[in-house]
Amino acid sequence: MVLWHPCASDDGDAINTFTIPSSAFSAGTNVIAVEVHQCNLGSSDLVFDMELVGNPIADVTLIPFGSNWKYLANNSRPANWETVGYNDVTPLLWPNGNAQFGYGDGDEATCVPSGGGGTLCLPTGNKWTTTYFRKTVTIPNTALYTPF
Repeated sequence: MVLWHPCASDDGDAINTFTIPSSAFSAGTNVIAVEVHQCNLGSSDLVFDMELVGNPIADVTLIPFGSNWKYLANNSRPANWETVGYNDVTPLLWPNGNAQFGYGDGDEATCVPSGGGGTLCLPTGNKWTTTYFRKTVTIPNTALYTPF
């Protein structure tokens, strides 16, 4: 599990890099589960995208930037949502879209609901503090990778 301060940056162009030990993954199907928190209810934007690069002899991108993800934007944290066995197939609850996700920056590929007023891509007022993102990734043999 990688933890980062929920108010890491207010710059939608900043990229935060994490190193995840290969022991955090299992051979086969894994779920990448990400919670994105607003720093405050009145924040004007929210941005999320992710790239997962494995480090074998040559870098292998397992999740490229701009990938398709499932997301939940209703400010309610489902039990066990970050596990492989969680059922995220209900499209009305867990729709999917391509990253970059968010609102307020103007360069989002998929605008996510904010719970505020205004429009989907340019919301106003108080917003939900958390949006959840899920993606399944298959790693055939974790022993072939040093940290991700």
